[in-house]
Amino acid sequence: MDDSINVKVSIIIPGYNCSETIIETIKSALNQDYVNKEVIYVDDSSDDDSYELVKKTFDGEVRCFKMESNVGGSAARNYGVSVAIGEFISFLDSDDVIYTHKVSYQIDALKISGADFSVCYAHNEKEIVVGHFVDLVDKDKIIENILLGSYDIVASSSIVVKKSLFNKAGGFNESFSRHQDLEMLIRLVEIGKVAVVQMPLFKKIHSGSPAYEKLASGIFTYWSFFGKRLIKTLPKGIQRKIYSKGYLRMSEIAFHEKRLIESLGLLFISLMLNPSVFVSRLKVYHEKIRT
Repeated sequence: MDDSINVKVSIIIPGYNCSETIIETIKSALNQDYVNKEVIYVDDSSDDDSYELVKKTFDGEVRCFKMESNVGGSAARNYGVSVAIGEFISFLDSDDVIYTHKVSYQIDALKISGADFSVCYAHNEKEIVVGHFVDLVDKDKIIENILLGSYDIVASSSIVVKKSLFNKAGGFNESFSRHQDLEMLIRLVEIGKVAVVQMPLFKKIHSGSPAYEKLASGIFTYWSFFGKRLIKTLPKGIQRKIYSKGYLRMSEIAFHEKRLIESLGLLFISLMLNPSVFVSRLKVYHEKIRT
């Protein structure tokens, strides 16, 4: 990369009880071929030895901070941004690893396109490429597709953003326990231009299912926040599809936790809203079984 566009990038990693994954995650950040960078680890008051492990392993290589109490991933990321010295911010979850060229490819994409932030594809645990972005010209269409879940996965680790734009957007919403990455992305799309690197640049080490109560709370918070402002402005059919997908997701997690009556009730609501969502899901399951 030309030195003239070699801006400072701060890679921010929030972590909570992440001792099993954090070393590999931080190594992937330090191994970036992009030279002008700093790596910041913000420990969210872990109960395990995550913070001490990072301090001991990466002494002098990583800027380490520890929150006084458990404030959540959004607040930890926001704190990381507040102490960052880079002009650009690259977020990295503590259970992901980024590939060597991630930061350089996304900074190149931003410089070439003149965009304000960049996203990329990812590999999931099964090495399947996820995070495909479509309809990237029309901002309203991008937001509609985010709300519909059409992009497979939107993860904080995908985002590289101008610090000034992130601050203008107001940072991560700290009231969100889940879907904070979706909520943040929508606000970035509303005020900035996005560039997409259409290749997987990181891998999800662990993307296991959340607990039902936490998932349900996150989905209802998400709906409440965007209901009047965005979801209700969409066509009725799209609205019903968004809610149907949410209820189906809750039904699946309830089923896995053997909460069968709740699972059936949620499935019924999903079917009443849009039966095609369930049919599409069945096709996905069928393809998984075949392969």
